[in-house]
Amino acid sequence: MGIQQLLLGGGAASADPPGQQLYEFTGTKGDAQQTTYTFTPGTGVTSISILVIAGGGGGNNKSGGGGGGTSLRDNVAVTPGTNYTVYVGGGGGGVNDNYGPGGAGGDSYITTDSSVLTKASGGSGGSQNNNSYANPGQSAASNSTWGDRGGDGGYGGGASHALNPGGGGGAGGFDDDGTGTDAGAGKAGNMQGYWSGHPGNAGEFGGGGGGGSGWNNGGGGGGQGVLATTFTESAGGSGGSGNSSAGQSAGQGQAWSNGTGNDGSGGDGGDYGGGGAGGNGMGNDGGNGAVRIMWPSGSSPARNYYPGNRIANE
Repeated sequence: MGIQQLLLGGGAASADPPGQQLYEFTGTKGDAQQTTYTFTPGTGVTSISILVIAGGGGGNNKSGGGGGGTSLRDNVAVTPGTNYTVYVGGGGGGVNDNYGPGGAGGDSYITTDSSVLTKASGGSGGSQNNNSYANPGQSAASNSTWGDRGGDGGYGGGASHALNPGGGGGAGGFDDDGTGTDAGAGKAGNMQGYWSGHPGNAGEFGGGGGGGSGWNNGGGGGGQGVLATTFTESAGGSGGSGNSSAGQSAGQGQAWSNGTGNDGSGGDGGDYGGGGAGGNGMGNDGGNGAVRIMWPSGSSPARNYYPGNRIANE
């Protein structure tokens, strides 16, 4: 299928069995980049569930990028044979700059006739300002028109000096506790006495853990999973551990424990949606976003609530 990964069924699927389709970013990371696809429901597909994860922001020399938001919407009415446009946000690019922000993560959403069905926004790039946190990507938790539920990404960690840059924020969770902040935040560097690293915050409800701050390089924020999901408050990823040893990077933020998201690695944000860490000499890239579309058996449309669609790898 080339740039499109088909898991089960497809745009021309029959009414039975259930199906799903995963769309991923295939471009070059930069500033608010996207890859565009077309989804066409097949015969008997009249209702879908949509999961969107936006890209994480990239870091600059001293500050980590914010994590991408995550939104879900169930029982979305669709018309077989109609084209729906899918936008998948890429991770923000890291920059070598003390005076400008890292690249923003790209928004992920699906539209028809200029109407947005489900959306999450990308995390902001790492801030050039001292001790300033990068804003996280938003979701249905903070904008109710974007979906039924979801979670905002975590804040990217700031710093007062490039020698101890902040970590990236984790990707947003699948649900929230009413605050919308269920991803882990990256930690800021600390100049008290000796340069010392700090661990990132843990995520909740599936949110990725925040990266820790560290000497010369922060840890990347943890990404969100799209398969085998579990909605519990304790399912978030743990924060990356800080590191105060010269020449070593901080521990990475971890993906949430019940999903398939990736840990931040080498300062880069994990897929899907983790924020990139700050880095002395070069900021790190944010994790890419993703869009997953699911539909139940045509004979049982009432099952179209995620999880519960009776599809593989729910």
